[in-house]
Amino acid sequence: MAIAELLGYTVLRQDEQLVAIPPGALRPGNGPLPFLLEVERVIDMGNHLHVVGRVGEDPVDLRLPAGVAAPEEGSSLRVHADQAIALMDERAT
Repeated sequence: MAIAELLGYTVLRQDEQLVAIPPGALRPGNGPLPFLLEVERVIDMGNHLHVVGRVGEDPVDLRLPAGVAAPEEGSSLRVHADQAIALMDERAT
């Protein structure tokens, strides 16, 4: 898990499975691998908006595509992963 995070992947739990999501593969809206992001902050980076929050206890940051309305801080945002790699849970071994 630590190696995936070191390589820039977001590691989240989907049901009982840990998954590593490549950079840029986590997007707002419904999709094949859904999550609920609890929005803590929305940051205007000048040329795009960046959302920082949590999925469960896991930290997540997400670049919003152009044209997607900024969620309010404290709200929930549906997100999904277009790609993911199943990981072994190091805590289970």
